[in-house]
Amino acid sequence: LGASMETAISIARPGGHVGRVGVPQGETLPGSLPAFFGNVHIGGGPAPVRAYIDELLPDILYGKIEPGKVFDRTVGLDGVMVAVTLVSARETRSTAPADQPATAEPTRSATMQITRSSIETQKGPADWFTGDVYIDAIAAPAGTSTFAAASVHFTPGARTAWHTHPYGQTIYVTEGLGLCQRRGGPIEAIAPGDRVFFEPGEDHWHGAAPNRFMTHLAIQESDDNDSPVSWGEQVTDTEYGAAAAS
Repeated sequence: LGASMETAISIARPGGHVGRVGVPQGETLPGSLPAFFGNVHIGGGPAPVRAYIDELLPDILYGKIEPGKVFDRTVGLDGVMVAVTLVSARETRSTAPADQPATAEPTRSATMQITRSSIETQKGPADWFTGDVYIDAIAAPAGTSTFAAASVHFTPGARTAWHTHPYGQTIYVTEGLGLCQRRGGPIEAIAPGDRVFFEPGEDHWHGAAPNRFMTHLAIQESDDNDSPVSWGEQVTDTEYGAAAAS
């Protein structure tokens, strides 16, 4: 008992607890222990379950009482490290040795984890877009995060108005063929897999090609006024048509 108590106290973390459960127990701690040991709390006493063994054990043995599972997995001696890994990962509560070899297969959930969408597709406002545009929200600012993301679907010829973002914007094309332009620059064609970054305060627009649908992910950050964008005037047919002329 003395050696085990000394070991338990020496490895306990500061502020931790060391418990002595069951009988017999010594009434005093080993005399070789230091007076101060990391603010470790020591307690213990007889295990009260022993008082009910004579009464309850026959009922357990004859199946009248289900005591619950203490060990919920068995492993062989060659599977000790597997058992340690499973317990650490909370895949099992505790393990007992068995004659059969251990299996390394983890316990899998019976159902796939899916976060269901609860937000309906929104029609893009006419003040922001020319043509039919539909928006599926992906992420919105929450807590300390100021980032927002959406999947934006443009019908052929549809495009945004001129606009800027206080901290810039990244778009990633996932489908179709699109066009984009920054103020004073050429109109660029964009296709699936293309990623475009518009710098903070850079006036720009983006949308679908005249004869193609286009979908892109849009990611941007809100400013201190919770605004991710400042909208300007619509892109005229002449401005948009310059892509065909070039």
